[in-house]
Amino acid sequence: MKQWDAVKASAMMKRLLPVLVVCGGGVLINFTGVTTARLLKLPLYLDNIGIILSSVLGGYLSGIFVGFISNIINGINDPITYYYGVISVLNAVLAGYLYKKGCFGRLRGIVLTIIVLALSGGVLGSCLTWMLYGGGFGEGISSSLTMAIYYRTGWPPFCSQLCADFLMDILDKGITVGICVFVLYLIPSKWKDLLHLHGWQQAPLDKEGLQKVKKQSTGLHSFRVMIVGVFSVIAVIILAMVTSISFRIFHSSSMEKIRQEAENAVCMMSAEVDPRIVAEYRENGEEAENWQLLKEKVDNIMCIYQDVDALFIFTPAEKGLEELCRFGREGNEDSESLKLPELAGITDGQENMPFIKEVESPGGGFLLAGAEVMDPQGNRCYVLSGIFMHHVGTYDAIYLTKTLSLFAAFLILILVAGVWLADYHLVFPINSMAMAADEFLYGSDQKMEESKKRFEDLKISTGDEIENLFHAIQKTTADTVKQIEDTEKKNEAILRLQNGLILILADLVESRDEFTGNHVKNTAAYVQIIMEQMKEDGVYADELTEEWMWDMYHSAPLHDIGKIGVPDALLNKPGRLTADEFEMMKSHTVKGGKIIDRAMAAVSSGGDVSYLKEGWNVAVYHHEKWDGTGYPYGKAGFGIPLSARIMAVADVFDALVSKRSYKEALSPDTAFEIIRKGAGTQFDPAVAGAFLRAEDKLRKIVSGHRQVDGGSGS
Repeated sequence: MKQWDAVKASAMMKRLLPVLVVCGGGVLINFTGVTTARLLKLPLYLDNIGIILSSVLGGYLSGIFVGFISNIINGINDPITYYYGVISVLNAVLAGYLYKKGCFGRLRGIVLTIIVLALSGGVLGSCLTWMLYGGGFGEGISSSLTMAIYYRTGWPPFCSQLCADFLMDILDKGITVGICVFVLYLIPSKWKDLLHLHGWQQAPLDKEGLQKVKKQSTGLHSFRVMIVGVFSVIAVIILAMVTSISFRIFHSSSMEKIRQEAENAVCMMSAEVDPRIVAEYRENGEEAENWQLLKEKVDNIMCIYQDVDALFIFTPAEKGLEELCRFGREGNEDSESLKLPELAGITDGQENMPFIKEVESPGGGFLLAGAEVMDPQGNRCYVLSGIFMHHVGTYDAIYLTKTLSLFAAFLILILVAGVWLADYHLVFPINSMAMAADEFLYGSDQKMEESKKRFEDLKISTGDEIENLFHAIQKTTADTVKQIEDTEKKNEAILRLQNGLILILADLVESRDEFTGNHVKNTAAYVQIIMEQMKEDGVYADELTEEWMWDMYHSAPLHDIGKIGVPDALLNKPGRLTADEFEMMKSHTVKGGKIIDRAMAAVSSGGDVSYLKEGWNVAVYHHEKWDGTGYPYGKAGFGIPLSARIMAVADVFDALVSKRSYKEALSPDTAFEIIRKGAGTQFDPAVAGAFLRAEDKLRKIVSGHRQVDGGSGS
């Protein structure tokens, strides 16, 4: 048990080591790059070197993880960095994809990579910066370049910011990609394979096998697509719910914040404004005593309450209130265009003090808070603070940007992690089993054993239902192979018995003829040699299939089965046959066909009778001649089945070189010459030609049989 635990621990360490090297190293490289840029005050980020290297070496998941963690670490010093995690994650995905496409191995690809990453980091990053800062102008390390572009070109602030960020990121990503390409060049290929983040729950697939497995998961209903779809839908639903709820809370909080700021600003203004100074200002203007001091105090109030757009001082008039002065922020045209006489209920003195209310103005919705100030002598004035409502919209937009950027980065991480887990725990194991089952080869014992071993070599160990399925299929496969092997052994035994019975039956027929001897075996051997020669020469290649040749060879002994119906006296007659006797002898072809017909009828419902069909052809037609002068039907040329045309040559040749009751055996030379002369008249010229080209093999058979029979001849 302890030994097994040690093995498991060792395997776990082997898996974790590449992860620690790639991810830990990537985070460290990122931190080093950022720190170096800050210490040297470089106009660069250098925060993507570790991300790109991790994505290239370890895969998408490693790069995304490094980008996510790096942003969290960098965010400790600069919290705004948290929200740029989506850019880092996107760069990891883009870098991994471009590396797979071979862009890191050629100059044009490297340039393309730099541009794509600069578009992601510079353009998208600039848009994100613009939204995070509420349309802030000249933010970040590109602020100097932004201002230069703005003043030199007169472009809008956003365009100037976008252009500056893109140009800065081209430089940043150029250095980053250059460093990554150099590091990749130094790392040996075998290390790259080791550092890639795998989660194999089976025997690892090679590149070719991996491509086949992935190709099977490209359909709309594949696990990959379904998991991405399910994760995406769930993530979007959660994002929508969380964002909606949190946005409402944040919006309410923002409204409460600006209301509180308006009230606090008025309260502070009430404490600082002296009605006597106001009255003196009304008479003497800027020359009034202590007026400048009051202005400084008002400026401090606006510095404290950044959302306040304007502060007002009103004095009593004959009809309501009259605006005495306003303090607005420099460059705030909306506060300058605000016309208080349009604010009914305030300027006519009908509004009870203190108050806070929303009003409409040319600059949009305006939140106004007011209070009355009175000194001990009864002098009074009124102070108001105003905040434009679009501040809330800006806060809302910034909040949504932050929320969505955080969720987007997290969503990509979850999706990639989900696909990665699905690949190694579901897609690869299931598709590997499907491929192994699909490529299972039935046939020889060797092929089936190889197929069974290929399935066993998958070694799926997911530890769940997939592994149970694997073991079940593995057992079924082994049982099936064993059953097929047993069945084939039985079939072979049946075939041997069948062929043995055919030979015995043929021998029984031939044994009635005192001189035919080994005719059955001889002709079968000749037929085999003729077919092999024809196959080698490419003669009738379409017809000479392995199955057909097998049927032909095993049915050849049936060619004279019809002789069972010919009297012994006629078979063994020493002299030439009469015309009537010859007609009776010729009938053995038709009789043979009838015998085989009955055999086919008996077995046709229970098995394959293809060999009997060829047996029928050779029995009926082996005495037909190419020129149509044969018997029993006078067929000619290709009208004679190929099996019968081959049998005709083998039968005649054996008859020529064998002793018969009516003749002596001819020499092989004479027999070959007769076959040669009969090509094109008695025999199919193509078959006869193949026969003659196999002369050496045929002579060996003739010589061997004559030695056994005790005969002689050359």
